Amino acid sequence: MLTASCILLTDQPCASADVSGGGLVCAVYGFDPKSAFFRGRPPAQAARTLSSWGVNAVFGGYQDPEVRKALRGHGIRIFAELGCFVGERYWRERPESRPVNDVGQRIAKVKWYAGVCPSQGWLRADIVKRARKLVSRYELDGVWLDFIRYPGHWEAPRPHLEQTCFCAACLRRFLKETGIETPEGLPVREKAHWILANKKDEWTRFKTGSIAGLVREVRRAVTAAKPGTMVGFFAVPWSRDERHGAVLEILGQDHRLLGGWADAVSPMTYHVLIARPASWISSAVSQISRDAGKPVWPVVFVGDQEHPLTAEGLKAAVEAALAPPSGGVILFSLGELERAGRLGEVAPLFETCRRRSGP
Repeated sequence: MLTASCILLTDQPCASADVSGGGLVCAVYGFDPKSAFFRGRPPAQAARTLSSWGVNAVFGGYQDPEVRKALRGHGIRIFAELGCFVGERYWRERPESRPVNDVGQRIAKVKWYAGVCPSQGWLRADIVKRARKLVSRYELDGVWLDFIRYPGHWEAPRPHLEQTCFCAACLRRFLKETGIETPEGLPVREKAHWILANKKDEWTRFKTGSIAGLVREVRRAVTAAKPGTMVGFFAVPWSRDERHGAVLEILGQDHRLLGGWADAVSPMTYHVLIARPASWISSAVSQISRDAGKPVWPVVFVGDQEHPLTAEGLKAAVEAALAPPSGGVILFSLGELERAGRLGEVAPLFETCRRRSGP
């Protein structure tokens, strides 16, 4: 069990909370007791249904105390997702939060995705506050950080990646923390080019340190509010050298650093979205496990209208996700399976999960 003193009195990572829960995690993301399927069902019936499918963990559905009580009564752990650096509303309400790329322009929205600058002090403080509020107000087993990275729409065969963020806040922090001095009088575009040409390693360390620093602060806040509560994060499933090191240099997500402060890691192994075979999932899990050094609960995308996935294809993906050293699997999402009339597939999928958990 993680102790509050361990994390609050040192800057060094320490032992993680107990994450096993007695076997592999068989989780669903997006559980909503008010959805069409569950609406009108007593909490005990909803929890009994989930349990009969083999579900032992849910992301969502934690707001209602009666639902929480019912889920716990059936041995189902409860997790919350906390979005970090994302949201077009921030662009509207705080225009300075819209990241600046290496040509000195505010980034454009990519489909639904609107990344937000990680150097906004007010936002970082708000994320920590929200994490503390979640675990103080609700009886949660853990909080998972989402969009805990610099901007980049990676969920495509050809991802949209650009160097950010060169806004005033980021440049000010970078120069202060590194002690680097840039040539005077340069416009933002030229200053960005100078940094990338002359101080790229320092720039990458600044970005990865900025993201890891927030995870550390969330971990401290969560542990202080409710010792033993897990902190995890949703990881971009790239290796350190893939796409010329983009997970580090562009996204600032260093799984080695982040693993020091997280109890578990959930790589978003959306193989259909990025045109990879299901077999790739197991290799991605192994890589993340080696880098983070923490239990890995991969997220499997169940498909949608734009990116269909057959029942056989989904089963293959889950099988790959559960291959050792995996600690379980998270289906993303329960809502999509409900909309597609495919809830009947959950129990067979988690039969594999239960079988690999042993007696």
